[in-house]
Parts: sequence; C-alpha cells; structure tokens
Amino acid sequence: SEDELIASGLSYSVYYTDDSEADFSTVDNILAKGTLGASDLKTLSATISMLAAGTDYKFNVVVRDANGEKYCYSPIKVQTKTA
Repeated sequence: SEDELIASGLSYSVYYTDDSEADFSTVDNILAKGTLGASDLKTLSATISMLAAGTDYKFNVVVRDANGEKYCYSPIKVQTKTA
C-alpha cells in the first residue's frame, strides 16, 4: 500500500529514453542516458507527459532507499499511441 511505501523510506524516480540502443538496465546507464520523467515519488503511480506520439520508449525506475543507495528494476519497452 502507499502507507507502507511511505513508511519504508523508499523514493522512486521514473526515467525514459527513446534511444532503442541504450542499455537501460543499470542505475549508472539510466542516470547517464535517461530523461527524468517523475522524481521522488512516494506513490504507486506517475504520469509522464510530453512524450511523442507513435514513438518507442524504454522506461525504468530508480529506487533510492533511506541510506541513499540506488537500485533499478528491469526496463520496459512501450510505444505511445499515434496521434
């Protein structure tokens, strides 16, 4: 639940790229090659705006724990709807 998320001390940031060749599977690569879409989230959802229609994107989430350590999930690929 969101209450548990807040209590855990975790913070989530969403990054994306339209570079289909980018390695988006490590924190260092995400931070170097990604665009920050939403930061310091304490909720379980985010809206990323200003994406181009009909474009392939890779997304990943960087998690920061209470000690400042950063981790990431596996990237996902999505295509935005055509306008």
